[in-house]
Amino acid sequence: MKISITGITGLIGSHLIKLLSAPNADGSTNSVKALIRENSIVDHLKAFEDVDYVIGGLEDKESLQQLVEESEVLIHLAHFPGPVKTADELVKVNINGSFDLLEAAKNAKVKQVIFMSACAVFGSIQPDVGESSPLDESHPVQPSSLYGAIKSSIESFCFFHARNRSFDISIMRPVTIYGVRPDLPKSEWFQTVDFLATNYNIDVKGSTKYVSVDAVCQAVIKVLGNKEASGKIYHLIDGHIHNLELGRMISEIVDSFGEVEGVMGEEGVAMSNQAARDLGVEFKGLDGIKEYVKLVHELQNKYGGERHVENW
Repeated sequence: MKISITGITGLIGSHLIKLLSAPNADGSTNSVKALIRENSIVDHLKAFEDVDYVIGGLEDKESLQQLVEESEVLIHLAHFPGPVKTADELVKVNINGSFDLLEAAKNAKVKQVIFMSACAVFGSIQPDVGESSPLDESHPVQPSSLYGAIKSSIESFCFFHARNRSFDISIMRPVTIYGVRPDLPKSEWFQTVDFLATNYNIDVKGSTKYVSVDAVCQAVIKVLGNKEASGKIYHLIDGHIHNLELGRMISEIVDSFGEVEGVMGEEGVAMSNQAARDLGVEFKGLDGIKEYVKLVHELQNKYGGERHVENW
């Protein structure tokens, strides 16, 4: 399968490329073309010699056209976070750039687009949402953040093209994603692991809805070339944890002498992941978080932390 991908240097992309580069179930292989910025961290991509890299960005129409040329599937993961001087720069790069990318995909006769949105598209929650009626993919979208508004806008462009039969679409809406990033210290909860591993005390508050990057990548692979996933949205959420409980769990795993203090966060809005489960996505729950914390701690011990900062 000929696949084009944006965001390969990010968290999801750096894990997804491993799956896309492996042989498919039928023994066939994928031909992958990826968009990368000239100043991106690419050390983790050296092992994937068969990937065809296109230098450019969402603001560069020529690179977008080159990216999707002769492709069957477009996986759009990229979100430009800045830095920017004004908010309208984020809008121009992400919304206008994604619009141009989808137009290029239509013109190149791409068959399927998989878009990585986010649960940030939700702001106001309907009063009937609760444990017995969790928030699902049919809930109205009313973003309360610029990030959510950007993702919601791109979703709308995807549906516009799908309804005009430009290509099939599948949309993913993950919550907070944990997983090892190419830039290790930017990995979710890394600072908490690092502080506790070096026996510092921490003070935490709030709570987090979480999903592993492995589950997110599973979802992408499950919809890839899947006609039954056409036009569908999938909420990718594994569970919810209070950051105080998370800190105590990390402290126990790394065998810290540091103390974990703070207050419990809110319980949060109940969300359904049934559509993703029906798709075949497997969620590991707290066991997945424990495996991840152990891995981050192992990498921290191997490469340093504040003891050997030059190795990061």
